[in-house]
Amino acid sequence: MVELFSRSIHEGNVSDLVGDAKRIAEGQDSEVFKIGRRVVKRYPRLDLEQVLDYQEVTQQAKDILDGTVLDYKIRGQRPIIIINPINKVIESETNYDVFSVSSFIGGPTLNSRKHRQPTSSLFDDISRQIIQQTQFRGINIIPLNVKIQKSRRGINFVVTDICARVKDLKQI
Repeated sequence: MVELFSRSIHEGNVSDLVGDAKRIAEGQDSEVFKIGRRVVKRYPRLDLEQVLDYQEVTQQAKDILDGTVLDYKIRGQRPIIIINPINKVIESETNYDVFSVSSFIGGPTLNSRKHRQPTSSLFDDISRQIIQQTQFRGINIIPLNVKIQKSRRGINFVVTDICARVKDLKQI
């Protein structure tokens, strides 16, 4: 379920949201925390509208690409692309920090040394397709933001972020 905007939360609830959560990464414009089977990202330098746009464009990318079989082989199979949606966006009433909540996606990323990386043109082409269909620039899928998962249907490339830097996302 995707919720376009959650009610504002009080500062006390913000610490409840990330509390003692394990910080697992730092993005170009976010801090990433794992809480159970969820990922909470804090965007200290972005405003609510920017993160809501990112959520909307991520959902559009999911609608456009989910289930697409890629013209690329890994372990003799052509992977299927899946976009991990942003389930919820939350803004703190106290300090106006913005948070997003998504499902945690485990597994190695495409930039891990165990996997031969697809040519950059594959992700450039996918990014261009999303830009053309959503009319937003700044979409830049990179191997660091793509996880490899095995499924009954084969291998999935799960895109965890469609922008390397959310602040670059702008309507054309």
